[in-house]
Amino acid sequence: SVDEGQSERVPDVCVEIEARDRIAGDREVAGGRADRHVLPGFALRQGHVRVERAGRLGDHEALDIYSSTMTYRALGEQVAKAAQALNGLGVTAGDRVALVLPNCPQHVVAFYAVLRLGAVVIEHNPLYTAEELQVQLADHGAKVAIVWDKAASAVQQVAGQTQVETVVAVDLTTALPRLKRFLLRLPVASARSTRAAMTAPASGTLSWERLVAGAAPLDPSRP
Repeated sequence: SVDEGQSERVPDVCVEIEARDRIAGDREVAGGRADRHVLPGFALRQGHVRVERAGRLGDHEALDIYSSTMTYRALGEQVAKAAQALNGLGVTAGDRVALVLPNCPQHVVAFYAVLRLGAVVIEHNPLYTAEELQVQLADHGAKVAIVWDKAASAVQQVAGQTQVETVVAVDLTTALPRLKRFLLRLPVASARSTRAAMTAPASGTLSWERLVAGAAPLDPSRP
């Protein structure tokens, strides 16, 4: 559960970040140290992500979040495109990349895309205050932060006191099934309330969805 006293909760469609992640800093993941994060069918080898594309797993379900599913094959394709997009932002092996996201499909894709480049994932609770984020971002020195759009303003507030140069905002609603996205746009109070809990404008940021959609897959032969 999230720490008591937080003024805002992650939407019910998301899995809450456990309070223990607020203690003793964030999770730093690189290479084989990511064991508890690895999905079946994925393997980490020297900072690379290998998707098991054999017919046995390629078309099997890898993710089911928000009632939206993704196969291992589709996930691998998204990871390859996201890795290319991040490389275009200057992310290379050994760099640290901050993830300030609740559990969502974009989080999984971003996590493996960072590792595919041989970079290091630093996880942050998306309900951290700007002050909490400032201390941690300054400590690990990430230049790129991939952030839930509702948390983007907190990161932007303190970017000048950290090494963060690029904030990439993630709109959780884009991962919803088409029908749910349509329902969120209905002119009714419940739809407006749910949408407001899931997403917010994030001016001055890059769009994760546009970056990934516009990227070619990373060359699979790239070390």
